[in-house]
Amino acid sequence: MFDGISQILTMPALLALIACIFGIQASSMMVSPIFPLFVQALIPGGENVASAVGFILGVSGIVTAIAALAIGRVSDRLGHRKVLAVCAVGAGFSYLPTSLCTDPNQVLLLRALLGLFVGGMLPSANALIALRAPEGAQGAAFGLSATSSSLGSALGPLLGAGLATQLGLRSVFVAAGMLLISTGSAAAAMRTGRPGRARSRPGSGGTAADA
Repeated sequence: MFDGISQILTMPALLALIACIFGIQASSMMVSPIFPLFVQALIPGGENVASAVGFILGVSGIVTAIAALAIGRVSDRLGHRKVLAVCAVGAGFSYLPTSLCTDPNQVLLLRALLGLFVGGMLPSANALIALRAPEGAQGAAFGLSATSSSLGSALGPLLGAGLATQLGLRSVFVAAGMLLISTGSAAAAMRTGRPGRARSRPGSGGTAADA
């Protein structure tokens, strides 16, 4: 295990992907603890908040599930890195205007748009890790990826709560958006490097270097 981890630590492209997963997870979890409070603030009298939040999150989840299937096919053709970069930046720009919303319907539309991009982020990042991981160190690579995701899940709510306390609820959406835009920009600038093991993607006619 330690040999696999030490090998991965010498691969900047793979470490950058693991950092991207942290950014994706942290940005999502930053919003989670304050989202019901934000929707409540937009509803006059604060009535039926639970139903409104549940409906908004449900629609977003459905869009994410459908997008994951569709974008997965597109990612195989266009390249996982490009799709990761576009989806992360798109998700970031979906978060930013949420801070300006004055009506729950506006939040619903933006969350649906966010779900469209979220459906392509983690699948693309995990596909890149699978392609880039050295032979024999795949388990270590995904173990580090899971650790990074867990750290994002743990630190994201803390950051979100701290920002909400100091700067208000709307600031959390701005911070989450900027974090995702930074993550997408890093993915776009990422050097593909030499893949851990070259292999063709079904139906692509290329090798892992095309990712």
